[in-house]
Amino acid sequence: MAAIDAALATIESEIGSGERGVVGDETFHEAITSAAHSSLLAKLMHQISPLIRETRIESLSQQDRPRASLRRIAEAVRRQDPTEAARAMADHIQMVSDVALLRENS
Repeated sequence: MAAIDAALATIESEIGSGERGVVGDETFHEAITSAAHSSLLAKLMHQISPLIRETRIESLSQQDRPRASLRRIAEAVRRQDPTEAARAMADHIQMVSDVALLRENS
């Protein structure tokens, strides 16, 4: 939890300095992956992280997105509530996938 909380604090600090929170967001995802104790998830995240960096930056540029969903995930992990953590993560993935870079050209 210390790593997750530190990552959230980094996001807030970066945003307070006028940045998007990219470093904190990447650190948050690394901390969540580590907390999951899943070698498969760790391998998957290692593989997709470079591929989703541009969409991550785009998502982070949207007001209060995805900070609220990251806090929700962190709180579910803190409460050791796997059902809510899974629900929060699914909602987070759906929300961050709705960025201009991933929308089809009309």
